[in-house]
Amino acid sequence: ELNINPRLNKDDFEFKLSVGGSVLATNEIQINISQFDFMINYQLVYVDDDQEILCWTSSEIIEIISFDAPNIILKTLNVGEAVIYVSPANYPSVVFEILVSIV
Repeated sequence: ELNINPRLNKDDFEFKLSVGGSVLATNEIQINISQFDFMINYQLVYVDDDQEILCWTSSEIIEIISFDAPNIILKTLNVGEAVIYVSPANYPSVVFEILVSIV
């Protein structure tokens, strides 16, 4: 059996974030530095039921603890700004950015 996915680009996807049950208008989040982990909920809209993502950062002020659908869990390490990159697992050429400001 062979599954062929259509070629899609970033405009064919919608990436929604929510924190504490509130949907965010942008992909920007401001959080307080804390010893506790921070959870971001996500949804890939227009993607067939598979919400699996790849998630990474090159920042040294946050650590990505896990990214099991539908949650991304972070640990804050220092104040500043960081970028989290998210890509649908089945479409690695599509990459979204989440700007995280830690205060």
